Amino acid sequence: MKTINKVTIPLFLAVMLLASCSGSWSAPTTIQTEVAETALSILGTMAVETRAAQSAPTASPTYNLTPTAIPGPYTVFPPNPDQQVYIDPDGWYAVNIPADMQPTDTPNYFLREGGFFETGYLPEMGYMSSALNVCTWLANIESEPEENSISWYSYYSPQPNLGCSVSTKEGDWDSIVYEIIENPAADPEHRFIYIITGRGYPWAEPIGITFSWLKPVYDLKPGPDLTPLSTEEAAFWENVSSMPSDISVTEYSLPPEAQAGPTEEILLGLVPEEALPDWATEQNTSISNKKPTVEEQLKSLGYELRGDITKGEGLQLFRNGRILFDHVTRVSNVYTFSTDSGLITAFIVNTIGTGGEFQHSFLIQNDVISVWDNSSMDPGFAPILYQGELLWAKVNQDSRVEIKKSNRGVIFTFETYFAASLPPIHLRAWNGHWILEVGDFLIQDGKILNTELGFQEIFGWSLVKDKPTYFFRKGPWIGLSYDGQILPVQYQDVAHGLCCGFAVNNPSIGSDAAYFFGKRDGIWYYVVVEFK
Repeated sequence: MKTINKVTIPLFLAVMLLASCSGSWSAPTTIQTEVAETALSILGTMAVETRAAQSAPTASPTYNLTPTAIPGPYTVFPPNPDQQVYIDPDGWYAVNIPADMQPTDTPNYFLREGGFFETGYLPEMGYMSSALNVCTWLANIESEPEENSISWYSYYSPQPNLGCSVSTKEGDWDSIVYEIIENPAADPEHRFIYIITGRGYPWAEPIGITFSWLKPVYDLKPGPDLTPLSTEEAAFWENVSSMPSDISVTEYSLPPEAQAGPTEEILLGLVPEEALPDWATEQNTSISNKKPTVEEQLKSLGYELRGDITKGEGLQLFRNGRILFDHVTRVSNVYTFSTDSGLITAFIVNTIGTGGEFQHSFLIQNDVISVWDNSSMDPGFAPILYQGELLWAKVNQDSRVEIKKSNRGVIFTFETYFAASLPPIHLRAWNGHWILEVGDFLIQDGKILNTELGFQEIFGWSLVKDKPTYFFRKGPWIGLSYDGQILPVQYQDVAHGLCCGFAVNNPSIGSDAAYFFGKRDGIWYYVVVEFK
């Protein structure tokens, strides 16, 4: 984040709070009713064919009205003699803070010599899919990503997946810490709580606080979210055009056992076989003979990899019979690109010291050897060609994604996190642009399109009929964009970003169709969008 003094650091959050009090989140009842009816009318006029994949679900949209309560005292922790108690005016939580902190003219903002404390809500982010998306937004859009680190949990959240934190670094110490705590039982205006603590100088004592819930918190929302759209959101969805004649949408109502959701069930087995993507119905075939091995790729350039790790032999890389590298642990594929100035070939060589204590990485591009970045976090993505040069998406030890040239020059930085795994990361070249997708954020040529387009989340960017296609969140609804046009397809949730076995529930987007699981009014559907 930017280095901001202790007086100005809360201003962007103060602006958020003032905006939330201006009425954009509390339209009169008559307007709210009209907005809700408008949203339903949009859904009712979509060119969608709905068929039952199995028997229609018997569960009502409020099938999860009895969620499990998260354990907690739900009473204010008794303050220590050197503490005072801040109680949330809306009654959800309380925080014990140092007794010598004094209130200021800024609401919920306390100050003392050498530090500050601020707390409140983030209503404009209340529909985001997770607390981690909120932290990612704060770390990359509200501040400078090069100065931040994101932790996938918050010390104060009732469960690890219901919180996160963002810390700025000044040397070896944290200057400002943002804690985000999610309350899934609350309405969007109160769903995300923020706590900011900061030190005015390195030797100042960290600000010790204690967080308490005042009401029960649940690990599931108690049914579908029926909060009305804001005025701006309603205007956006009202202006969505009708479905183009060359695009069709088919929804399959999923059976009751699927209503546990894509993080609990493998939903693909509940879909009719004829509705599955082509890749799901084709027999697995060996492709070992269709693509040259790394050894064959190297040989075509005059290199030779000798040794057999499976036999306990160390690998060595030779060039025209002369050894280049000893103790080789891995050689990447050879990446080949045609440019106006000639052919570019590039590959990565990883080596290890004789005692196993040192790891090194080298880039060999057109026979020129350069020291390359080495990080255990780096997934090893293939480069892309952009304006005649190679661009690489690298992930460093701080879980920071950096777009680099082959000379290691950084042209873009995006701060992310590492939990059980990194969020989905994709780097592509398209129509003279580079496209980076990190979780639910989309970047084109260094511009974060979430803010450029006014969408809280963007994911699943792909080319359909050579046209850019992606999902986006605008308030409570997730929509689908195709070639710059917003299609009249709306869901409150779309399964995506899932890991491991549940990854089969993620969207599958091919050259002429998109397949995904969407949730509307508490019911999960399997959806096929065909582009003719």
